[in-house]
Amino acid sequence: MISERRRERAFLALLPFLAMSTAAHAGANRVFVSARSGNDLNSCNNVLTPCQTFAGAVVQLNPGGEAIVLDSGGYGAVTITQSLTIEAPPGVLAFIHPISGDAVTVNAAGATVILRGLTINGGATTTNGIVVTAVSVLQVENCVFSGIGAAFPSGNGIYFATSGQLFVKDSIMRGNAHAGIWVIPGASAAQASVDRCRFEGSAVGVRDDTNAQVSIKDSVASGNSYAGFFAAFGGELNVEDCLIANNAVGLYSSSSGVPSTLRASNCTVTDNGTGLIGAGGNLLSRSNNTVQGNTTKGSFTGTYTAD
Repeated sequence: MISERRRERAFLALLPFLAMSTAAHAGANRVFVSARSGNDLNSCNNVLTPCQTFAGAVVQLNPGGEAIVLDSGGYGAVTITQSLTIEAPPGVLAFIHPISGDAVTVNAAGATVILRGLTINGGATTTNGIVVTAVSVLQVENCVFSGIGAAFPSGNGIYFATSGQLFVKDSIMRGNAHAGIWVIPGASAAQASVDRCRFEGSAVGVRDDTNAQVSIKDSVASGNSYAGFFAAFGGELNVEDCLIANNAVGLYSSSSGVPSTLRASNCTVTDNGTGLIGAGGNLLSRSNNTVQGNTTKGSFTGTYTAD
């Protein structure tokens, strides 16, 4: 009886320490990040004790949690393995400038990842702004990708190399060695929707490959050294209400065994080296496009109508 009472008292004495240990290892639904005052050793779920880097913040989050940027500064490369949101509010410049490699890696099967308000600046050995190897849904909003300069097949703002869905809106891709966005799911299938974006001064504005279905609306492709919008290797690309100007090629649909399909509706294709190329691929017009002022006009391979 005495022994049992001693064990009970000992257990009760340990309860506060057990609770503290559990709390120390529990994740948070919301954490804060500050380049100025943060420390990754903090418990970052309080605005007064933020983390310093994105890498330090995401490991403290529960699935579906949110990391909020408090002030302007550099936040370092990060790998994402679960559903989460990283958000920099308007007026805060949250940039990632890796010396080499990828700025953001998303390897999160079945997850929904939201990235909002980030500025990703690359260099000669930066491979990709965002590389996606597994995800269910990736949403990219109000982000800038620039100067990502590694040689092909790297040098992309967003390199989406998996099945799943990609949504990009209100973002800028400029001066990247290869593509602003490249959707290349391989044997699986991927869908992407791009709205109100600018693709400037890269090799390609947007490229899709085998099993990719990409739709672009209200966007601009300008000053790209290879093509504004490029459907390759059996990809499907739909372009609506877009300006395609001052590129080497405006709209380009190619084939490598399986013809690609690029559909254009209500677009202006102007001042390009060649406006239109359907090199073995289907380049289709809804008969409402403006194709004028190109050094070489080129031609659509066919037309399509709305149902």
